[in-house]
Amino acid sequence: MRTLALLLLTATPAAAQIDVPRAFDLFDAYCRPAMQGEAALREVAKVPGPGGEQVFAATEDGSWVTFATGEGDFLVIGGYRYGEGTEMRECMVQQVGGIAGQEPVDPVEAAFLDLAPKGEGITMSGGKVMEQMPPVGHFAMMPKGHLNDRREYTLLGAMEPPEAMMQGSMGPGVFRLNAYAVIPQ
Repeated sequence: MRTLALLLLTATPAAAQIDVPRAFDLFDAYCRPAMQGEAALREVAKVPGPGGEQVFAATEDGSWVTFATGEGDFLVIGGYRYGEGTEMRECMVQQVGGIAGQEPVDPVEAAFLDLAPKGEGITMSGGKVMEQMPPVGHFAMMPKGHLNDRREYTLLGAMEPPEAMMQGSMGPGVFRLNAYAVIPQ
């Protein structure tokens, strides 16, 4: 049994270190165009994607269009929802791989704050919360009273169109950049 456990541990890939600069590069490459609209994203997203994926998918009536692609160990996903008088745009870049919870949050947060857009007209809100998750699903394995360290920041005025917002979210072993916009039609 001990040999089996040792084999499993050595066969498990090491947790990938979170690459905040690369996440920002991919956010700029995909999410900034995605906030300009579906046509702008289609100009930069390769179809098929790097892994042969179809990239875009749509409902039969075209009211919901999704996209999913990636580079290296980064996933880029999002979509467009077309409704009566509005269009919702969303995009997310997240590094996938490694074992969540293995990397401290402080250096990831520092790298995010260093790279986050700054300047006139840009406001940032958010920070750190110590949240207690309910004992459901895989959270049921957490010790009673465990507090999850999560940091989240919202930036307004950092993207075009003006309705777009940027969000950085991080926790132990997790970092993602999101963009959202609701555009009146």
